[in-house]
Amino acid sequence: MEGLVQGVGFRPYVYRLARELNLTGFVGNDSRGVFIEVEGPAERVAEFHRNLMEEPPPAAVIDRVMQKGMPLQQGENFVILESRATHRPKVWVSPDLHCCEQCLEEVLDPANRRYLYPFTNCTHCGPRYTLITGLPYDRPLTTMAEFEMCADCRREYEDPMDRRFHAQPIACPICGPKLCRPLEEVVDALTRGEIVALKGVGGYHLVTDATNAQSVSRLRRGKRRLTKPMAVMVANIEAARQLAQVSVFAAELLQQPARPIVLLPTLHKLPQAVAPDMKTLGVMLPYSPLHHLLFEVGKFQALVMTSGNLSGQPIASTEAEARFQMEGLAERFVDHNRPIEIPCDDSVVREFRGQPLPIRRSRGYAPFPLKVSKQLRPSLAVGAQMKSTFCLGAGRDAYLSQHLGDLDSLENLDYFTRVVAHLQSLYRLKPEYLCCDLHPDMMSTRWAEKQGLPLVRVQHHHAHLASALAEHGLEEALGIILDGTGLGEDGTIWGGEILRGSFATYERVAHLKPIPLAGGDLAVREPWRLALAHLWSAGMPWDQTLDSVQMAGMNEERFRVQLERGINCVQTSSAGRLFDAVAALCGLRQTVQYEAEAAILLENIADKNERGSYYFGDPWDAGPAVTAIFRDLGRGISPARISMRFHRGLAEHLAILAARYSDGLPIVLSGGVFQNALLTELLLNELGTLRLPVFMHRLVPPNDGGLALGQLMVGAARMENGGIPTCA
Repeated sequence: MEGLVQGVGFRPYVYRLARELNLTGFVGNDSRGVFIEVEGPAERVAEFHRNLMEEPPPAAVIDRVMQKGMPLQQGENFVILESRATHRPKVWVSPDLHCCEQCLEEVLDPANRRYLYPFTNCTHCGPRYTLITGLPYDRPLTTMAEFEMCADCRREYEDPMDRRFHAQPIACPICGPKLCRPLEEVVDALTRGEIVALKGVGGYHLVTDATNAQSVSRLRRGKRRLTKPMAVMVANIEAARQLAQVSVFAAELLQQPARPIVLLPTLHKLPQAVAPDMKTLGVMLPYSPLHHLLFEVGKFQALVMTSGNLSGQPIASTEAEARFQMEGLAERFVDHNRPIEIPCDDSVVREFRGQPLPIRRSRGYAPFPLKVSKQLRPSLAVGAQMKSTFCLGAGRDAYLSQHLGDLDSLENLDYFTRVVAHLQSLYRLKPEYLCCDLHPDMMSTRWAEKQGLPLVRVQHHHAHLASALAEHGLEEALGIILDGTGLGEDGTIWGGEILRGSFATYERVAHLKPIPLAGGDLAVREPWRLALAHLWSAGMPWDQTLDSVQMAGMNEERFRVQLERGINCVQTSSAGRLFDAVAALCGLRQTVQYEAEAAILLENIADKNERGSYYFGDPWDAGPAVTAIFRDLGRGISPARISMRFHRGLAEHLAILAARYSDGLPIVLSGGVFQNALLTELLLNELGTLRLPVFMHRLVPPNDGGLALGQLMVGAARMENGGIPTCA
């Protein structure tokens, strides 16, 4: 039996089921999964199989079952065998699991020996991926190997009828990990408004009382995160409803085993500093006993719970890393002595049309594999520069890593290298070739070039298309691919693309008319440059009343000459940069602190009562829309109405292009712009009116966090078709 069948209470479940049905035989773990031999009357064996398939343990996922008849052994008992290592592992590594209700009851029960113990777990819950050092999943191959079990824990661990039977992280106050400080001291510090660096399941969080505006502002300054929204943790669903609108499906998302951060419509009950100028609030529920205890003892309304790192650095997972990054920012460091083998940041999702829209796939989901339609040779796709993930492939399994941050520092590159090595080691997979982005200056591409393996270079937006195809099991589609920037085959920067294609090939059937991107990455950080470039491209004057023109200041004429002569300019069709330009024209942001900040604000202010829309030129030219925006600003039309007209007009135009070029193919939506729920909703409405079948991401992020999956599939198709990769 293959799949997620280790570390989830599978063997004791099989043992109990076989004993109930008076069957004999055995069950055990090996590197492929779980092996079972049962003997008894045919009807009871059939009932055993039916129960096993229909009602497995809650966290188990059965992917494949292989059966064969065996000679009768005339056994007398059903037993659990010792685990055995065989060939290359096929068993899936379990993501980290949230604290189950039974364990939480014990933690809060004064009569229980695990009362107030923050590392309580069982076979149904607790850390998994972040502490595994090898497979099969047994205690000696976890970071719990150094903790020798006491007699009581040993008795539970060895009793097949106990829910802690072979719970590898099993622990108690006598023999298990310990906090370096008393829980009451941590609660007192947070109550006084201190910023605490708290070691959790997958790394450190920076924690402070979310209702204390001064503490939150101090945290922002110290973390160098001046405007980007921060997530909060609340005790339960009822507490979440005090801060945000929680639909029935959003409540399900919050309570998923992954316990992700869920973006919810905010009620603006917390200080503005938590999520400045945002209509959404990132909310998550406690997922470890330690989190539950903070709320049980401290009675906090909400705690800011943001990644324990400085901007541009990987999440800290050891006390040394935490103090190196956060000394002077955190006023108290709270460590524990359970080592974290591999750090894993929190996942982020939002609800869209009653289904999840992943923003960041990490803790609770990774490294759970995605099943793909192609048989993959051992291979590795290294992803992109931003929102870095990688994808390891073999057979029909694509193992997409957790979110690794942006590869813009050597520290993050070291983190990337460490996680790649760890996952390859777990599955004993040695890639035969690598897949990377077409852009030669991405750190992931440079890393791939140094590995000495054959290299498949994949165009950025083709990878986005392929990622959506892979997720939905499609062979071919028309892709509406909208994102920030990605190097095109022609050497320009793409980002507003209509691609028709498959894993193996694609055709660029339409794209946003390019404008000059003056200053390269500087324009990304300073949207006023994009606003002026779009005005210049549309032949519109630079009105001195516009904030974007005023930002140019004394450099206005020099900037105009730069555009006219193409000095330090590259042509771009980026849809993401168009959103930035419109936001700057509307006076929302002339400079940004984080990616897509201006575009997010533009979505936030849109007046949904506005019925007008802007026209885009044929086949796809933003010039007419930018001209109309300029004129509406001059007439005093509000930015809120302009935003809605822009979103609606773009959706209408994209639907026209989809109808023109789809040629009977399904439509897929991918790229970071499709994190914009307003644009996506409007576009789906338009496509629905045209009765065009459309697919969007539900399992992997539409942004670059899902790109590696697409790279992997493009690489597989090229190798299958006899393509010869380049050699680094």
